[in-house]
Amino acid sequence: MTHLEIMKKIMKTQKLSKSETARRMGVSRTQIYAYLDEDSGVEPRYGAIESLVEQSGFELRILLTC
Repeated sequence: MTHLEIMKKIMKTQKLSKSETARRMGVSRTQIYAYLDEDSGVEPRYGAIESLVEQSGFELRILLTC
């Protein structure tokens, strides 16, 4: 599972807005739009995903094995 897939899965299951996702990841909302734009080729960095996962109550090692 890629970092982008993890981000999308958490956003969907937790029903997070782009603003809330950005806050949890420590990035700007513009960055979230760049991540979600498949043509941009921008992937979320590991630290941002780790922050999102922890603040959402999941464990990263479990998500990476899905």
